[in-house]
Amino acid sequence: MPDSPFHFIDHTKGSASLIPAGRSFENKLRKYFQYQIDTSAHYASIFHKLGLNSTHDPFEVLDELPPTTKEIYRETLQLEALTRLNESTFVTDFSSGSTADSVLRLCAPADDLAEQSVTEAAFSATGMGPEDHFVCMDIGATEIYDFYFRAARNLGVGRTSFLHLTQNYAQSCLPLKPLQPTVLLTVPSLLIRTWTAIKNYWNGEHCPIRTVIHMGEPMDADFRKKVEDHWNCKVRSFYGTTETGGIGMSCEDNSGIHFDPNVFVPTLEEASRVNEGEFEGEVLFILMAFLVTAQVSAT
Repeated sequence: MPDSPFHFIDHTKGSASLIPAGRSFENKLRKYFQYQIDTSAHYASIFHKLGLNSTHDPFEVLDELPPTTKEIYRETLQLEALTRLNESTFVTDFSSGSTADSVLRLCAPADDLAEQSVTEAAFSATGMGPEDHFVCMDIGATEIYDFYFRAARNLGVGRTSFLHLTQNYAQSCLPLKPLQPTVLLTVPSLLIRTWTAIKNYWNGEHCPIRTVIHMGEPMDADFRKKVEDHWNCKVRSFYGTTETGGIGMSCEDNSGIHFDPNVFVPTLEEASRVNEGEFEGEVLFILMAFLVTAQVSAT
């Protein structure tokens, strides 16, 4: 059996990180931390308070860094980003707010495209293509969905639509039937609330939907099976964070979210080893993909 290109490292404080094998990634991570120190007063102060710098073992630094909260985004990092992007072109949108209040995100165009390519990779796992009609259904802000639509169009998706719902679900869901989506993205709690109204729009082999993508919340396994059986479709889970709208997509058998550890470095807090290649714990990600406005760590 060939060696795995990734391995876990145990930290002294009980956490564990999954990292690419080889010295090249260690150097990449060291340069990444130095970049954060050089460009962000917030992260420079964190390193200073912890008594750390880029000369320290970067894998041990992973064990020390605190999570970046949404409050830090609102109170500190938004202002830093505005200052850094002053008099230059930048892209702004709101996070989906599916798990908490939305956060205004600011980034340079190159970073926006880099993030979009990651989301494209996640969407491509569903087989999205030119024959699809991708419909997003939500009650919140539309900005994040425009981002998702751009990613889908880059995969060749021919049609994209946003269905904005109101609390009168039976009435506001009516356009879904003539839209005839082949891929439907929504939030599990919203799908549950609308299910009585929309489930009988189609049945079994007559349902145009081949994939339902849910994000922001876990979906009850029994409800997922109910949707799959009634609509004869696959239900997939799509995972993202405040910094990155799309980190990964679940596989067809729903055994977990698949992501690229070269781009998203996971550190599990209070990690509990299940077996040689498996841990349990709350995960923090370091995002390695972006150069201008990347943030160090977030839940």
